[in-house]
Amino acid sequence: MLCRCLFPALLAAILFTTSAYAQDDLGQDGLPSRIGGPQCANLTLGRDATLQGSLTVRGSGAVDGLKLELAVTGSGMPVGRKQLKNGGSFSFHCIPKENVMLTVFINGSEFQTVSLGNLIGQPYSNRQDLVVTYSEASAQTAKPGVVTTGELYKRSASNGKLYSEAVIFTQKGDHERAAKLLREIVDSDPADYVAWTQLGNFDYNDARYEQAASEYTSSLAGNPGYLPALIGAGRSNIALKRLDEAAAVLEKAVASDPTSADAQQYLGEAYLQARKGSLAIPHMRSAMELEPIKRASLHLRLASLYNAAGAKDVAVAECKLYLQALPDAPDRANVQKYIDDNSPK
Repeated sequence: MLCRCLFPALLAAILFTTSAYAQDDLGQDGLPSRIGGPQCANLTLGRDATLQGSLTVRGSGAVDGLKLELAVTGSGMPVGRKQLKNGGSFSFHCIPKENVMLTVFINGSEFQTVSLGNLIGQPYSNRQDLVVTYSEASAQTAKPGVVTTGELYKRSASNGKLYSEAVIFTQKGDHERAAKLLREIVDSDPADYVAWTQLGNFDYNDARYEQAASEYTSSLAGNPGYLPALIGAGRSNIALKRLDEAAAVLEKAVASDPTSADAQQYLGEAYLQARKGSLAIPHMRSAMELEPIKRASLHLRLASLYNAAGAKDVAVAECKLYLQALPDAPDRANVQKYIDDNSPK
């Protein structure tokens, strides 16, 4: 049957993990330089995505005279930051694939943050063109020094040094030493929601779900709207089978950013495992609409459910949609066989 042959690995793959990554090396101009090379060699597993696009600022006044910068973060960790001209293109190479955010800075102040969710790794390239509207009135809400979801937490000098060291150990794959430094940070500053989230990521990836859930909760105490922590808390509670708690926190994540495919997918998964299919399916479909290729496997997730319920015609339709999105899928032969075996003769 389809659910026995095609989906065992899929069910595990659906629950994505979040890893930690370090900041790009800085060039002489203080801007990030590309790490590794075309193949992103010798990097922490998962840091192999390419993100390209453009930034256009529209509005009244001399928008072309603004100082524009674009920063990218992954899993709450800094990845790179570049200066751009209005309408200019950007390219970030060898970046992490998970929980990626782009933040636009105008004249040194954070102006807008966009959550991209998960990216596709090599050999594919990801693209995000940003268009923002700027005016003097809107700029007044983005004051220098204000920390919001997309910007790194403002730390003391001593904690900043510890965090930089933790980034280095994370890049080397020494998560034990990185976690020790992060714990020193949160012991002295319990409000550091980024450090708490990274601790949660480490524990989640090591299947210490109870500890991870506690750390994400601590992160949310410092910043209730921090999307990576909301998603982390949700997936931890899914792993712990605390599905009502998972759904509650993931509903907040979706409300915070309806364009987050991660939030939509995890909320759908929480509902599915709670046997609330009518609530789950719209969120699964929203995730696929937001990221048709990256979330194509959700068609198989739904197909397995329809197959188990005896609705093979609907399962076939989902399998066809999966192959349309991924015509070169490695499991294409198995999926096509299910379609052939269960289609009207």
